[in-house]
Amino acid sequence: MCLAEQVHRSRVERVNTAGSDRRPATDGLVAIQPGVPLGMFVADCCAIYLVETARKAIGLLHSGKKGTQANIAEEGVRRLCEACDGEAARITAVLSPCIHGCCYDLDFVTRIEDQLRAAGVEKVWRHPDCTGCHLDRYYSYRKEKGRTGRMLAFLMIREKYTVAHQ
Repeated sequence: MCLAEQVHRSRVERVNTAGSDRRPATDGLVAIQPGVPLGMFVADCCAIYLVETARKAIGLLHSGKKGTQANIAEEGVRRLCEACDGEAARITAVLSPCIHGCCYDLDFVTRIEDQLRAAGVEKVWRHPDCTGCHLDRYYSYRKEKGRTGRMLAFLMIREKYTVAHQ
């Protein structure tokens, strides 16, 4: 699995091959080849899953306060479209559980959704759960004062396979 280092910026890199790898100074990854798993760890920040449905291309972004301020959502959409010669209107975006304004001084999940729509993404699905409100299900860096685990977000284009009929 290729993992983003997550430095709370807006750098997005293209991943071309499968294999264990860590991308330094990167908060986003895009891939157009099947069998290349992308991953990142989160614990209040939002994992943004991007799928360009016509071209079968994917992106996975890490967006917290700083990444949202740097508009990693727009950069991720741009880099994904560039990698696959795709269109933002064909991207489906899914926002993971993350901390919301009820538990944090900034409701960055709403801002991420607005940034995706401004970048041309029409289909945005946002998970309703706040990580700070549901410590029984999620880790929250803020609520647990840094003494916490992380959740793994991952995304991959499946290899084609055939089923043998007998």
